[in-house]
Amino acid sequence: MFFPPSLAGVSRSVTIAAAYLMSVTTLSCKDSLKVLRGARSIANPNCGFQKQLHQFEFQRLTEERRRLRERYPKQSFQVDEKECRKLLVIYHATTKSKEACGGICRRYGPPPSPKRRSPHRDNPRSS
Repeated sequence: MFFPPSLAGVSRSVTIAAAYLMSVTTLSCKDSLKVLRGARSIANPNCGFQKQLHQFEFQRLTEERRRLRERYPKQSFQVDEKECRKLLVIYHATTKSKEACGGICRRYGPPPSPKRRSPHRDNPRSS
């Protein structure tokens, strides 16, 4: 599974991938995130992105699925659906056996955040 580049591939890229999976399959927001966590255990969109995914699911997803069917009438997303269903079964098996964390992985801690520079450090104007 491909994750678009983002800081450690933990939040933004996972959100984009989840929205795609929701759009081309019958997966819910929760199940699409489980599929992604099965592929990458540290996949964990931040609260804001999770909220946006839930809003997308309940406010725009039906329309997006319809739009995709109309725009790509010959495209079958059944392969994506089958693959996601397999990954979902694997995810549930690994979380049951404690091989995966089932959500936020404590061993990794929170997702990394960009380092902020002090306004006076390495700033020639403040000297």
